[in-house]
Amino acid sequence: MSLRCLKTPLGDDVYLYPYLYPKAIVIKFNGKRNVVSTSIFNGGYAEHLKYVYNYDGKKGTYNEYDLEGLTYEQHLIQVAKNLGLSPSHTTGISTTADMKNASLTIMSHEGLSACAIITAGTKGNAARAGDPSSFDERKLSESKKISGTINMLVQINARLSPGTLTRALITCTEAKSVALQELLIGSKYSTGIATGTGTDGCILIGNMDSSITLTNAGKHSKLGELIGRVIIKGVKRAIAFQENLTSSTQNNLFSKLERYKLTPQVVHEYYNTLNENKEISEKQFEKILNSILQKYQGINASLSLLPYLLDEYQWNILSREQLFSKIRFLFNFIGADFNLHSNKVRKKEVIEEILSFLKSYLVSLVVKDLEKKKD
Repeated sequence: MSLRCLKTPLGDDVYLYPYLYPKAIVIKFNGKRNVVSTSIFNGGYAEHLKYVYNYDGKKGTYNEYDLEGLTYEQHLIQVAKNLGLSPSHTTGISTTADMKNASLTIMSHEGLSACAIITAGTKGNAARAGDPSSFDERKLSESKKISGTINMLVQINARLSPGTLTRALITCTEAKSVALQELLIGSKYSTGIATGTGTDGCILIGNMDSSITLTNAGKHSKLGELIGRVIIKGVKRAIAFQENLTSSTQNNLFSKLERYKLTPQVVHEYYNTLNENKEISEKQFEKILNSILQKYQGINASLSLLPYLLDEYQWNILSREQLFSKIRFLFNFIGADFNLHSNKVRKKEVIEEILSFLKSYLVSLVVKDLEKKKD
């Protein structure tokens, strides 16, 4: 049983299986389409396909991905069969995000449209291009499926050559990275801002029946603009639906510092090492700290600039001396004595010292607040 929820601007049927097994979104083509797919299952360029799907492969309500004892490619083929689709005419991608949290976004301009159906999860798997790898395929044929994936089904109502579709894939990828950058989502594998997740997938669909033929999907073209805008908006909406993560929820100090592994929990643990009584629970400690930062916006604003300075230092825009000079200025502005004079050479060690100083400063704010309340 399935629910036909809508038609795309091309008139293709979209079927949604949000709660049943298998949980999937399927697009059935009602005309001649050409496709570029990143899937291991009928991936690459094709003109013979009739169906594409995005599938939620987690086991039960948990984020563990279930391959049912098959290789990943065999698994995707079996999903197509379970959906009643011809495997030879289908390509598909999978995720652990909920299909009910998919975003549908359409952008149009004078008869040209880009339609994107996106699911997105980032909390367990956000990554930055160039991060340390988790496996070497020459030694390990199958990587462990990690929860957290951004999957995009994108349809353009114009006739696009194989090269143009491939160029559109670049634009989609860049736009996805823009969305994560604007949400300040940090990598789980480095201190950088994520550019995607480690398992993202994309299926791009062109209309071979269209009277409109386009050859440029780059950022200077109107098609490229529509693709960029539809992906940025769609990815942000999908992340909000799946994880309740938005620009508003990211507007706090610890959301910006999380990728540097400095969280309220870490600061509370440090507080406990300095205070034998340990009379404040983690929840109480975080509440007090957030209250202080909300009350003293000068402190909050100054400290919020720290991750950006650390980024510039790692990217070799700032020297170590320039970094310390700017950080010293920020702390002096809020009445704190930044007296660190690190002679460390390795960037990682310098950053660790700065974060340690910040951790001490945050603990001192809580201690002062508690002493004030006792008086």
